[in-house]
Amino acid sequence: MKGKDKLDIDILKDKDNLRTVDFDKCECMIHLDHRWVLPIIYYAQEEGFLDKPCDLIMFDQHHDSKVPRCLERIKNIVKSGISFEKLIELCDVKSTMENTNEVLLSKNDEDWIIAGMELGLIDNLVAFGTREHPQRYSFGINNYHEDHLGKKHWLNYLSFPGSELSYEGCLSEYKDCYSTIWRILNWRYKDYHFSFGNSSRKILLDFDLDCFAMYWSDFRFPWPDEVFEKRFYEPSNYSTTQGWTGKMFLEGLMKYAGLITIAMEPDYCGGKKKSEEILKKVNHFLFDNNLSIASTSETSGNS
Repeated sequence: MKGKDKLDIDILKDKDNLRTVDFDKCECMIHLDHRWVLPIIYYAQEEGFLDKPCDLIMFDQHHDSKVPRCLERIKNIVKSGISFEKLIELCDVKSTMENTNEVLLSKNDEDWIIAGMELGLIDNLVAFGTREHPQRYSFGINNYHEDHLGKKHWLNYLSFPGSELSYEGCLSEYKDCYSTIWRILNWRYKDYHFSFGNSSRKILLDFDLDCFAMYWSDFRFPWPDEVFEKRFYEPSNYSTTQGWTGKMFLEGLMKYAGLITIAMEPDYCGGKKKSEEILKKVNHFLFDNNLSIASTSETSGNS
């Protein structure tokens, strides 16, 4: 099986410019369009370095959790048996665009999370940095999607960790309404303080680089350094999370990540050049320059 999947994963180099980068804490893969993370998840679960299904901790400006139009196709995939090849077909919008009868995942990458839950790849979601939650939900937290087999999946949309670690944040206030989020994040309250617990889970830690882009009029820009510093380096002065920073929280998540995926999404970052600039900043501020991304020539997209 592993030999076969090694050949399969190479398909994504052509389909979505997939590349594996060196990182000392876990496997790390960089690719272009977010929906293509689904076959990556399947591959990682078959190889044994992700839970099946896995909890998804995501940094993304968009919620990406619309109900897919291709739900009936997804049900048939589950019924007949999921495979890497079927997931490739589900994501491969460009090669089937001329066939108007094909109903696949959205080319705007807005429905892949619910698709992943329906396929049995993704269990629960905690999303950081999303600007809004889906309209079908009244609130950003404690929402759930019930898949076609009757299983509930929790979906939570939060601000950035630094904000949530501060006063009245989901990571700092001891309230029962946040308990589902804490369970997914392995975030524990003990002796009047919060910290990570011990866990053997293997989560997916996922980044969409448009999360670190700013918008003004018709323009998109990478975050200035001061925004990274404010969001991730400023310590909390709240009693239950005293001294914690967003960066420290992220490092805690990395300790039980089985896989890190990074979607370049140049169309939503202002073009290829800007998405590459964001990647370098993310590597510097969030990964301490430990991602081996010296060469970005393999990354393509709109400039």
